[in-house]
This record gives sequence, C-alpha cells and structure tokens, in this order.
Amino acid sequence: MVVLLQDMRTVAERQLVALGKHGRVREHRPFLQLAFEDRKRSEVERILRRRVSPCISGTEPARGLAAELFVLEPRA
Repeated sequence: MVVLLQDMRTVAERQLVALGKHGRVREHRPFLQLAFEDRKRSEVERILRRRVSPCISGTEPARGLAAELFVLEPRA
C-alpha cells in the first residue's frame, strides 16, 4: 500500500527549505520516520487488519511531499 502525503514538513524543515537547505531536510527526515515507524505500522495494521512486513519512507522536501510504502503480508 502506498500513502502519499502533502504539506508534511515540520516547522524546522520549512525553515531549512526557506534557507535552501533541502539536503539537511533529507538528512534529518529519516530519523523522524524511524521514530514513528512502529506507530505508522501499527495504525495501518489496525485499520486494514493485515500485518505489515517492511515500511519504506521517502521525501521530497522542496515540494513538501512524502511517500510511505507498506508491504502487506499475505492473508493467512
């Protein structure tokens, strides 16, 4: 399952983008994504009633876009 997010930057990330520091946002964002990975995974599992195997995240700071890829395990 792919989830596309818009306007997902934090206040600090918006400031870095305004300063032209897109690379800093790309360096910092994986730490935020990792910090919330268990929560994201559990919410998807709860809503879909399916187990999630890997969770993969990506971001485009200049446009404020992010993508979350949740690989669902096969149904029993």
